[in-house]
Amino acid sequence: MILYLDAARPEKIRGPQAAFNPSEFPRPPGSWEVPFSEKIIEMIGKDVQGTDREWMLAKATPWPVRHAADPISLSEKFDAVKSAYIFCTGSGDPVDEIVAGKWGKLEGPYKIMDTGHWPMITKPKELVEDMLSLTSS
Repeated sequence: MILYLDAARPEKIRGPQAAFNPSEFPRPPGSWEVPFSEKIIEMIGKDVQGTDREWMLAKATPWPVRHAADPISLSEKFDAVKSAYIFCTGSGDPVDEIVAGKWGKLEGPYKIMDTGHWPMITKPKELVEDMLSLTSS
């Protein structure tokens, strides 16, 4: 099983997919990485505050640009893999539209958390409970 935690969800198609333009995240010209910054936390994880935010900023590493910009292609074997999802309401994605199917069919059960992109920091107990619930079914 693959558990998608506030992540891109590939469709069961064979062509390249799931790439996006990372230009919304500022980086030095010619750099191959996006520095992790306060701006990124404010965009997708406003609920990370205080000492948690300080810790996160001290530990986080830059994000490789090609991780976002290079599409993925799936083999036919992927079709047999079960999926489950955890969506975070404070990360900027339209969660209500996603679960309604506007952005493609969900291929498994899901949970919705009232948190930003990093529930492992802001709501770890609830995250673990949701992960166990989704993967035990």
